Amino acid sequence: TNTNTNTNTNTSNNTITMAENIQNMNSTGDAVNSEPLRLRTALGFKSLVRSMSGLTSGSATSGSPNTNQARAGGALFAESQMPSSGKLTVESDRQVIKEIEDKVMQTYVHFAVLAQCTLVNLLDEHAGRNPKDKLHFTLHGKQFSGNDVAMLKDQLGALEHIEQRIAVLDLSRNLLDSEGCTKLFKHVVARLPILTELDLSENPLMGPAAMRTLCMYLGNSVIEVLHLRACGMNNDAIRHLQRFKFPKEFKRLDLSRNLIKDGGVKGIMSMLKHHQNKYNRFIAIEIIDNKFVSPLGYAKYKEVCMDLLLSLT
Repeated sequence: TNTNTNTNTNTSNNTITMAENIQNMNSTGDAVNSEPLRLRTALGFKSLVRSMSGLTSGSATSGSPNTNQARAGGALFAESQMPSSGKLTVESDRQVIKEIEDKVMQTYVHFAVLAQCTLVNLLDEHAGRNPKDKLHFTLHGKQFSGNDVAMLKDQLGALEHIEQRIAVLDLSRNLLDSEGCTKLFKHVVARLPILTELDLSENPLMGPAAMRTLCMYLGNSVIEVLHLRACGMNNDAIRHLQRFKFPKEFKRLDLSRNLIKDGGVKGIMSMLKHHQNKYNRFIAIEIIDNKFVSPLGYAKYKEVCMDLLLSLT
C-alpha cells in the first residue's frame, strides 16, 4: 500500500509539474522578449520533455544479475507473474481478475500511444515545425498489439503534420502477430509517405506467418531498413522471403537472434546474389546469433557477402 501511495504521489507531482511547465511555455506578453524569461522557458521545456520521456519509456529486467540476460527497455506483463495465474481461494474469480488485467494492459498501451504522440508533437513544435525535419516515433516495449493499431492510426491522423514526416517507426518488443502486421501496414504504414525504417524486433508472436504478410506489403512501401531481430523467424520464413523481390532501394534486413538453420542461410545467399545481379546493389542481411546455424554456415555466408561487396568496387 505504501508503494502504491508513493507511486501515485510521484505521478501526480509529475503531472502538476508538466501542467505548470506548459502554462509557462504558453505565457504571452512583452516579458516574453526578455532574456531571463526565454531562458526559463527553455529550461521549462527541457523539464517537460524529461517528464514526458519518463512516462513514455518503460523498463523491465529479464533474468537476474547472475544470468547472461541483460536489462532491456520495455514493460513487462508476464502471464506467470499476473494475479490470474496464481493460486486463488475462489477459482471462479480467475476470469474476473483476468478481465481486469486485460483492461489494465489496454489502458497502459493507450496511454503510451497518447503520451508518445504528445511528446513528438511538443518536440516538433519547439523545433519550429520545419517541414524538412524527419521524425522518429517509438513505442518500444509497450505491449502494443494488432488490437491497438486503430488507436495509433487515429492519433497520428489527428497530427497530420507529424504523420507526413515520420521516417523511423520503432514498435520493437511488443505483441504484434501476423494479423497485427497486416493491420499495421494497411492502416499505419500506408499513411506514412517517408517511412524508410521500421523496427519490429522482439515481437515473438510474429513467426513465419508474419514474414509472409510483410512480403505482401513491403513492395508497396518506401521502407529501406527492416529490423526483425528475435521474431521467431525460421527456414519457413526464409522460403516466404525468397518468393519476394526486394525493391531496388532496399538496404538492410536484420534477421539476427532468430531460428534460421543452414538451409535458410543458403536461401538468403541466393537472394543476395539475385538482387545484386539485377540492380547492382548489395543488401545487408544480418544473421548473427541464429543458434541453429553451424560455424561452416556462418563462414560460407561471410565469404559470399565479401565476394558480393568486392564485385561492386
